[in-house]
Amino acid sequence: MWSKKSETVEIASAIPTSILRIVPGASHSDYVKDNTTFYHYIAAFLQPYRTE
Repeated sequence: MWSKKSETVEIASAIPTSILRIVPGASHSDYVKDNTTFYHYIAAFLQPYRTE
């Protein structure tokens, strides 16, 4: 299991075009339980691909 910040940074740096956001106090399921908190991060990442 990945738990160290350095390991998380390593994973993100291996993914082209990734953007790493570490949200203090958040867990792996918070994006589902409290999606309004994370929506702006996701929307900003997807903005270049918007077709509307």
